[in-house]
Amino acid sequence: MKEILFEFIPKGRHVRISAIDPETLTEAVVVGDARQSTEILKAIATKKLRYIIDRQNKSIAHKKANRQQRQQS
Repeated sequence: MKEILFEFIPKGRHVRISAIDPETLTEAVVVGDARQSTEILKAIATKKLRYIIDRQNKSIAHKKANRQQRQQS
């Protein structure tokens, strides 16, 4: 990921953080304590975004392998 866009929406004692990968248009949303630093909240949202993108990539690879197996049969 070259770039990650962040959106912070405060809601009382909590803050909703959206992390968006503009290349894949994938979004991860986390809710954290508004007293936490911006850097910590960004790190948590980034970690979840990477997890989601990795899971999507594994799913795509799995579907490709299944398609190739069916074509060989």
